[in-house]
Amino acid sequence: MLLCEFTLLFGNFSFLYGLAFIVIDFFTLKKAFGKDKFIEEMNEKAKDITSKVSEMELPCKVSLTRPGNLIGAAMGVRVFLNSVEQEVLKNGKTIIMHTGSVQNELTVRYNADDMVRSIQFEATSGGSVQIKLKYSGGVLTIED
Repeated sequence: MLLCEFTLLFGNFSFLYGLAFIVIDFFTLKKAFGKDKFIEEMNEKAKDITSKVSEMELPCKVSLTRPGNLIGAAMGVRVFLNSVEQEVLKNGKTIIMHTGSVQNELTVRYNADDMVRSIQFEATSGGSVQIKLKYSGGVLTIED
């Protein structure tokens, strides 16, 4: 009898434990798939920028490189060029983008902690700009 009561009691705790995980997962997914205020702000900023840009004859190639490193290797970095989301930059990879604007802003947003870093640069018609991201500290540098 005691064993049967213990099993029923233990079974109820595992049910409650599992239910707690389901509730936590629900709120985590709701946050992940809900409207992202950062994305909304970037979209509004993109509308403002596109109304003020001076266009070039030929687009400029912009490459962003993230050297391979063990720090943050599993975490992607979201990339925005002139407030328009481009791609997720993975560890040890390079992404290529194109811009028709002279004045530009490249923004990276870390998925892990929502840290945001930006760099402004000028592009030349038909030229190229190479930018390097050091994941640790979020340092963006333009390379010649």
